[in-house]
Amino acid sequence: MGCRTFTGLDTSAKTLERARENLAAYPNVRLVLGDVEEFRFCERFDVAYSVLTFMHIERKRAALANIVEALYPHGILVLSLSNEGECLDFGSRRVRLYTAPVEDYIAWLTELGCRLFEIRNQSGNSSAS
Repeated sequence: MGCRTFTGLDTSAKTLERARENLAAYPNVRLVLGDVEEFRFCERFDVAYSVLTFMHIERKRAALANIVEALYPHGILVLSLSNEGECLDFGSRRVRLYTAPVEDYIAWLTELGCRLFEIRNQSGNSSAS
């Protein structure tokens, strides 16, 4: 990996075990069982990266606040968001989703003191705020 350390956080022990297996070759990886809505990091990070996970988070502003608090000043937060609907149906199990419009994320991040550099939609079009 092109970073000094990598810290991953997930609420699923099963997901973390798979991540440990996939990242076993990297000695700089720390994986933590926890909920981003409540988890407080002791250390600070240059970058926080979340891909298609916020649809599973009910208290989004609280989660964003914890992430922003864990970033160094001028740190970078990369979010990939999805509006899949109310649930994901896997046949034998359904997973409830907590979607929110991108405008809500913009408002929350602005309230938290973040500067938004780029917002890109599914078609790849981008705009700066």
